[in-house]
Amino acid sequence: IMYNADKDTDTKDWIELYNAGTKEVNLKGWSIIDEDLSHESFIIEEDYVIQPDEYVILTKEKSEFEKFKKLSQN
Repeated sequence: IMYNADKDTDTKDWIELYNAGTKEVNLKGWSIIDEDLSHESFIIEEDYVIQPDEYVILTKEKSEFEKFKKLSQN
């Protein structure tokens, strides 16, 4: 979980979900929320399946995350 990066590597908020199980997991209906109920929650409304030993990254700002990803690969 990344929620408070330093200003030089700010990828905005993101979370990585990993399926460590032996069966696929459908994330439809899952929600992400913090302890402050005044903050906006995120609900996965469509079918999205993670296969065993796979992961998915959910990010608030995809472009910022991709910029950092490219920099870290150099």
